[in-house]
Amino acid sequence: MKNIITLVILLVIAPKVMCQTYKIENRHLARILQVTDGRLSTQSIVNKQAKTTLRPISCDEFAIRFSLPDSKDSADCYVSAKDFTVVSVSPYSNPQCPKSKGYRFRLQGKQHGLSLNVCYELAEDDSYCRKHLELTSDRDIRLKRIDVEAIAFEDAHQNYTIKKITAQGSAQWKPGLGQPLYTTQTGTFWGIEFPAASNTVDNHRMSCGYLWGKILNASETYTSYNSVIGVCSDPQFIDDAFYSYIDKIRKRPLRLQIQYNSWFDFYKKVSKEKFIHTVEKINNELVVRRGCQPLSAYIIDDGWEDTGKQADWSEKVWTVNSKFCPDFADCFRTVQDAHSRLGLWLSPASILGGLSMVPRMREYGFEALSYGMSMTGETYMRKLEERVLELARMGISYFKFDGLFGHLNIRDFDIPDNPFPSSNDERLNDSRYDESKGYYLSAGTERLMQIFGKLGAVNPDIFIAITNGAYLSP
Repeated sequence: MKNIITLVILLVIAPKVMCQTYKIENRHLARILQVTDGRLSTQSIVNKQAKTTLRPISCDEFAIRFSLPDSKDSADCYVSAKDFTVVSVSPYSNPQCPKSKGYRFRLQGKQHGLSLNVCYELAEDDSYCRKHLELTSDRDIRLKRIDVEAIAFEDAHQNYTIKKITAQGSAQWKPGLGQPLYTTQTGTFWGIEFPAASNTVDNHRMSCGYLWGKILNASETYTSYNSVIGVCSDPQFIDDAFYSYIDKIRKRPLRLQIQYNSWFDFYKKVSKEKFIHTVEKINNELVVRRGCQPLSAYIIDDGWEDTGKQADWSEKVWTVNSKFCPDFADCFRTVQDAHSRLGLWLSPASILGGLSMVPRMREYGFEALSYGMSMTGETYMRKLEERVLELARMGISYFKFDGLFGHLNIRDFDIPDNPFPSSNDERLNDSRYDESKGYYLSAGTERLMQIFGKLGAVNPDIFIAITNGAYLSP
């Protein structure tokens, strides 16, 4: 029988208490929601694969932290489901996923002038469901943190607990962002579909959310990233279920990438002649003579960019030096003759091979930090986007993005209220600055996601390798 999603509404009226129940359901799982005297909460989650039921020991349903920019009171405001009243419920279907069904709960805040839509969705064949928030305020607020899920279970577990958002220190860069939470006995995984999310468990309470730290203007609506709850048939294999989910939602399928990278032969001394000779040699020895499959890509690593004394990046960043044709025409022809594709190394933060250009870009008015470039700088990031999109349109099918928020030993943070003269001062290692650093990581991640999305639009099969200065997030 064809899989269907069942939406069920149950109405129970007890003395002085009105409770209405809503269910989204398919053959894998069900999430049962209830509205009791106007308050929204999760009643239970049914894992049909493992035949288990999660019943919350407490449920805030969501949590939002914000401040009032013009208020003399600097204290943050905290709101959750108890601070809102459900005023209407309607069916919800994600326009990007027509096979999904769910509910939109419209909530009105009891104070602060907030209104909120809480949307739940489940597709007919998915073993995971999603939820997001749509927040509107009648005055300007600084929206600091959004927890799309805030709920407690007896078996809630945070597997990855390392948190080191450091400015300096070898091998100490482990922010712990984007990691999932599990329920160990009932077989579920929880998280946010945003790489810079910070998901934690504290005294059984799961908080799945992220820092944002920007102004939400009056009457504008902020839509959160999705939370996700997935299930598995056996709690011992919850990791496998989680990575199956990742494989299903990833932009491009996981694939084997067999490639050549010039760095390991020539370091920065790579040239057009050396690169072309190497491509021809590898292709002749492996493909022509031995019948191997052509390589997926040949990569020109650090050494192609123009950082000489006369280099001018004021109009176009990451220009090509005299060792290569400006459009890499000879390299493209050679790689195409080898039935392969051309890739490039590039440092988004303009560190490593691009470090000498940072002072000059500061003079141009670009947003330079103490060490590298800001991953949230409006001017620089626009120039970076324009350049990598130009390279992709030329035919570059692989990018090795080496150095995002810094590298192994030094990281920069674009913090407006930085108490130190340097954006990579080792005193920023103190965890008291983690929230300010977290705002930068979230904003920088959002900006990079925009660029990566546009690269994918130019070439849906593009391969993006994110290396030095990144953080590990599935």
